[in-house]
Amino acid sequence: MKINLDLIPNNAIVAVALSGGRDSMALLHALLDENIKVKAICVEHGIRGDISKSECMEVKKYCDNLGVECLTFSVDAIEYAKVNKLTIEQSARILRYDCFDRAIKDGFCHLIATAHHADDNAETVLMRILRGTGTKGLTGISKKRDQFIRPLLSVTREEIDEYVVKNSIKYFEDETNSCCDYTRNFIRHEILAKLKERFPSVVKSITRLSEIVSKDEEYFDTLAIGKIVELGDAYGIKVEDITGVAIGERLIRTAFIKLGVLADIEERHIALIKGLAGEPNGTTLDMPYDTLATKEYDMITIYKKPIKYDYEIPLVDSDTQYNCGDRVVKVESVNSRGKGIFVDYDKVAGAVFRPKREGDIFKRYGGGTKSLGDYLTDIKYPQRLRDRLVVLAKDREIYAIVGVEISDYAKVTSDTTRIIKIGE
Repeated sequence: MKINLDLIPNNAIVAVALSGGRDSMALLHALLDENIKVKAICVEHGIRGDISKSECMEVKKYCDNLGVECLTFSVDAIEYAKVNKLTIEQSARILRYDCFDRAIKDGFCHLIATAHHADDNAETVLMRILRGTGTKGLTGISKKRDQFIRPLLSVTREEIDEYVVKNSIKYFEDETNSCCDYTRNFIRHEILAKLKERFPSVVKSITRLSEIVSKDEEYFDTLAIGKIVELGDAYGIKVEDITGVAIGERLIRTAFIKLGVLADIEERHIALIKGLAGEPNGTTLDMPYDTLATKEYDMITIYKKPIKYDYEIPLVDSDTQYNCGDRVVKVESVNSRGKGIFVDYDKVAGAVFRPKREGDIFKRYGGGTKSLGDYLTDIKYPQRLRDRLVVLAKDREIYAIVGVEISDYAKVTSDTTRIIKIGE
């Protein structure tokens, strides 16, 4: 069984994601045989109750006997799936990788090696095809992503089985692996197994396809990356680019990858986002993993859902800092105006800092009165940033929009006796 050692730099400490199953136990032994500095991480997902807890303890004991340091975690994938409206498979993966990230951050290891192999890759490609993938989905599982490596990715399940038997490696059989209620298991036992009967080299053929497509994708991604506009925590794509037949889908997927969303963006999501090009400004779509896509004038922006804060903080007549959600607003008394937001304190006495609300009205400096929403649309203020706005208001009357504009009601005049500057 030949593993890919090119993925492991000299002196790197590699932690095997060790479930106790056949594949990960084989990977552990294969790395030990190559004199790699090896540790292990066992994550118990809370799916099979005491059985999985017992197995995790057995894995830890097995590692101790080998002289391999093993870090264990226990998570509740079932509860997490309920709360976040995910499948148990999705939930377990998210929680598992959270544990891996923590281990790397805490200095337990440099790399995490998972036991994904050629059959896993074939299953992934088939699953994506059935869900409706583009060419990106045909690349399958990557050999390396950040600190995660897959040294067995070119090794077939049959080769792993032979290695396990030859080396008398102990492993635990997870009975859920045979349950076809899970999508991957159904593809493994019902679809791929039948394909192997008719086409014995199907796994190697899919592996070869993935490798060819990966090279093409890598090249075209370099062309696409220059067209993504970075907007702080958001990524924008020009409407003229997103509607392009060849480039649009690639740009959308690249934006999600930049947000850290690496899975579950399907063709239907791509089609919906491309459809935003013809929708009115401000039209927003919910996307997987708490992300949103919004039409912003000549651009489509993709970003994480902002946290909505609710607060009311009274303005006081002194030099003060106000914690307004995730923003800090500074107020200071000054003698004259300069660059920034300056208001007549006596005109805004009794006002509070708060987020914008439905029904707010704003009298533009030197202009007419309209709803705050209409004003923000007039100045083309991005929809994705509106929930983070801090306003100085009394009831529904907006005196100032921090960092943007003051109301005509609050302006400093020759009769003003106290001036305050509001900023960040």
